[in-house]
Amino acid sequence: VDDKGNATVTDPTTGSSATIPSSDLVEKAKEATPVTPVTPVTPAKTEVKDSEHLTDKEKEAVKDKVEKANPGKNVTVDDKGNATVTDPTTGSSATIPSSDLVEKAKEETPVTPVTPAKTEVKDPEAKTPVKDPANLTDAEKAKVAEEVKKSNPTATDVKVGKDGTTTVSFPDGSTAVIPADKAVAKANDSEGVQDPSATAVKDPSNLTDADKAKAASNGSQATSAQANARKVAKELPNTGTADSTVAMVAAAASALLGLGLAGRRRKEDEEA
Repeated sequence: VDDKGNATVTDPTTGSSATIPSSDLVEKAKEATPVTPVTPVTPAKTEVKDSEHLTDKEKEAVKDKVEKANPGKNVTVDDKGNATVTDPTTGSSATIPSSDLVEKAKEETPVTPVTPAKTEVKDPEAKTPVKDPANLTDAEKAKVAEEVKKSNPTATDVKVGKDGTTTVSFPDGSTAVIPADKAVAKANDSEGVQDPSATAVKDPSNLTDADKAKAASNGSQATSAQANARKVAKELPNTGTADSTVAMVAAAASALLGLGLAGRRRKEDEEA
């Protein structure tokens, strides 16, 4: 075969030969279609804990983003986050560096829980004088509750225990306890505490708020009357007949109180 492609064929037995022209043996090669290089689209970065050693879960996250950005392409991601994108039809491939695909995850700022401030309870301005601090009557409890509500107008509920210990509830759901020694004090004779007249009620075992208020009113009237009588007696001049004067004043006050309570009870009976 010569340089132009002509081929000479010789029979070794006879020595005869013949030439096949190059036109029958060769043709100009067709130009190859140029391969279009892959130009991958870079997606948003994926946060990872360690950019030098991605976990399998992190690599899958990177791969998923690259595949969505480059549909129809094959994608592989190495341990450092570099992604190789290959065109399956041409075999052309390109690599997206990890610096364009991953970033170190930001540390979460710890959230400090906010504890709402509780409403501060205020002790009553005046302690309620009671006959037996260990066993308050319903009237005394009502009086304690009244004093506590005056000091805590936003309270939603006030419960007074047998010994005067008071639990106060507020709109924010918080509760506070006022110790008995801050709410009640044992009554002295000088404080003019005396048993009030009996109050007529429908059911003694189940007093209504109106019954409690009525009992408290009777108790206040009885106490005030005796206290006034003692005050008048103290203010009288010392004439040598102080004892008889005190007795007269006390008797008069008691008589007036008795008449007032009797009239009130009669009126209540008529209304009932």
